[in-house]
Amino acid sequence: MDLSKKELGDLEILAKCLGPHFIRNLLNYSCAIIAEEIKKYDSLVLEVLQYFECKRCGKCCRKAFVQVSDEEIASLCKHLHIGFEEFDSEYMDQEAIENYLRRPCPFLKGNDCSIYEQRPNVCRVFPFTETGISQTCPMGAKIAAEIERRFPRERLLEEIPIEKRKEIEEDFQRWANLTNQLINTNLPNEYLPEELGKKEERFFVNTRLLKDFLDQLKVEHSGLTKSGQP
Repeated sequence: MDLSKKELGDLEILAKCLGPHFIRNLLNYSCAIIAEEIKKYDSLVLEVLQYFECKRCGKCCRKAFVQVSDEEIASLCKHLHIGFEEFDSEYMDQEAIENYLRRPCPFLKGNDCSIYEQRPNVCRVFPFTETGISQTCPMGAKIAAEIERRFPRERLLEEIPIEKRKEIEEDFQRWANLTNQLINTNLPNEYLPEELGKKEERFFVNTRLLKDFLDQLKVEHSGLTKSGQP
């Protein structure tokens, strides 16, 4: 899909307002702008997670869909000293169209990850997922509760600038069925995140709010280690 300079600018607004992972899934489209926004978002996620403790319950390893990139597969093959064909037959979900590990994760030993230092990115950023924070995860539920406690509900998603709505709607309506709803909803979280939350126990956070949350955590924990100890 070839986009004009204006459409790419509008896409960047949507990615920042609604989250780059969500926009990539919604539009089934990726480009350099979305890839860069995802990189920034995941970097913030990794910093936020340093202030919270995983309960090591292993639920995510048993139930979550773990997608792996070609680069991650190559890295794991090297780590395990095996070839791609052996890795594919031993560890990959043979019924999946894309690259997903079998469930439960074949690298789970007890409640521990046997490839922790080489784990895929989706594992590193969990409980943050492509559709929001998973609240079935104890740590995810705690993070979501902390964000809700700190920020008004209307801050959970930035409103798309009024002057841009009509322009963006005209550009994107032809290639995304949900775009019309997104553009014409004053607070997008009023229809999408809550629906996702009820169905999948997810909590939606965009890039700007995530950065504000991280800034607050840094201020509160200044003088303390990230484990909360003096």
